[in-house]
Amino acid sequence: MFISVVIPTRNRTELLKRAVASALAQTYERFEVIVVVDGPDDSTVGALSPMGDSRLRWTELPESRGGNHARNIGCRMAKGEWIAFLDDDDEWFPEKLSRQAALVAECKNPESLVVSCRFLVGGRAGQSTRPRRLIEEGESVGDYLYDRRSLFDGETSLNTSTLLVPKKIVEEVQFSPTVRKHQETDFLLRASDHYKIRVLFVKDPLAIWHWDGNRPAITNRGDWARSLEWIRSHRARLSRRAYSGFVLISLTSEAASQGAWSAFFPIVREAFVFGSPTLVQIFRFCCMWLMPKGLRQRIRLAVYERSPRKLEVQDVPG
Repeated sequence: MFISVVIPTRNRTELLKRAVASALAQTYERFEVIVVVDGPDDSTVGALSPMGDSRLRWTELPESRGGNHARNIGCRMAKGEWIAFLDDDDEWFPEKLSRQAALVAECKNPESLVVSCRFLVGGRAGQSTRPRRLIEEGESVGDYLYDRRSLFDGETSLNTSTLLVPKKIVEEVQFSPTVRKHQETDFLLRASDHYKIRVLFVKDPLAIWHWDGNRPAITNRGDWARSLEWIRSHRARLSRRAYSGFVLISLTSEAASQGAWSAFFPIVREAFVFGSPTLVQIFRFCCMWLMPKGLRQRIRLAVYERSPRKLEVQDVPG
């Protein structure tokens, strides 16, 4: 199978070079790398031009319209039957594509298959492996992501830079250009409507998510009201427990970090009227309002995280 790697980018030249280098270093042989520069960006184009690898193509869009639009453009350019997504600030281990392609080869009816993998989180706090729990057979994307069973973050995840998806699914569903946050989840929830997708994981970490809370990124921005509007658009696609899980945990995390106490009662009403809150969800909701964020992070690190060390691609087993 031939795989097209799609990387959207804008004004992050050094990070992009690291991402592209990790994609070109794959042990898998049948792939191409497509970089979509989201608007005029001379520095990025100047960095790509000298690379001189026949597997690398790029295009510079006339105006910036966001990462999702850039991903859709990259998918239209793709020659592969499968699309692998890589954000410009993340990187892969050399075996990432080969391990995922092997999983596809083992499956019957891969047309509705989405393949992910565990990944390492690198940031100021050190290094950890996510997700701790993999999706169970028959479990929906919404239940997996939002019907959480743990008291701490990192239990579940479907990170964009881990996804390998049939091109047919991406072409039909597409990433929504109007969604600025929750981009991969929005795509996967809508894809579940069209294709009843199955998600499989490679159990080993095969990517690094270079998280930095100080660097501007969509995932670092909180706008609880917009996130509430977004999740309401997916209410019919979620079970009641998954819906209350998003509202009481993900939405509350955004509101509490903004100090938006005006969100407290609207969130409670939304969760109890349209969801079915669990004790874990209620407990986490209370902690996020009553416990300082720094204390929650220290407790989480003490329970789950490994001691800080430098992240190296060679550290991860193939």
